[in-house]
Amino acid sequence: MEIEENIKEKAQYCLKCKMKPCSKACPMHTNIPEFISEIVDNNLEKAYEILRENNIFSHICSIICPQEEQCEGSCVRGIKQTPTQIGTLERYVNDWARKNNKKVNVEKSKEKQSKIAVIGSGPAGLECAYELRKNGYQVTIYEKEKELGGILRYGIPDFRLPKDLLKKHIDKILDLGIEAKMNMELSKDFSLDDLKAFRQIDSITPG
Repeated sequence: MEIEENIKEKAQYCLKCKMKPCSKACPMHTNIPEFISEIVDNNLEKAYEILRENNIFSHICSIICPQEEQCEGSCVRGIKQTPTQIGTLERYVNDWARKNNKKVNVEKSKEKQSKIAVIGSGPAGLECAYELRKNGYQVTIYEKEKELGGILRYGIPDFRLPKDLLKKHIDKILDLGIEAKMNMELSKDFSLDDLKAFRQIDSITPG
C-alpha cells in the first residue's frame, strides 16, 4: 500500500509516548499513538479500525475538531517544537478509507424485543442509536427537522463540513436497521405517552 511520503514523515514525527497526553486530551480518548504507528507500518486499514473503535464520527472530527486545543495542544513535541499533525493524519486515513470503500464490520448482539426511541438526531442521538442497535435493540429516531444530523447539519456551514459526507455517515448508521422519523417534534407532533401507548416503545432516550 503506497502512502504519501509527507504523510509518512508526519507519522514518524510522533514520539509514541507511553503516557499518551494526546489521547487524554481527546474528548473521545482515541488511541492516537496506536493509529499513527499503523500508518508508519503501512497498515492504513488497521489505523482506520483503531480510529473507528470508539468514534463513529472520526472522519467528521478530523475535519471540524479544534485539534490545536485538544490532542495537538497536548502533544509533547509541541513543548519545544511543532506538535504532531494528528488531525491531518486522522483525516488522511479516513479519506483513504472512503475512497477505497473500506468498512468496519459491526458485530451486533442477539436481537432483543425491546424498542427504544431516541429523541433528536444530533451527534449524541446518532451515537446513542448506533450503540443501542449494536446491542440488539430495536431503535427509532424521532427528529423534528426534515433531515437528520442536528448541529452537524444545521449548525456547521457546508464549507466547513460537506453535507454529502455527513449524509454518507448517517446512512451507514441507519443501515444497521435503525428507523428514522423526520418532521416529528416532541410535545407538538407526539407525546411520550403516545410513544408508549401507541408505538409500543419500551424506553425513551434524549439525543
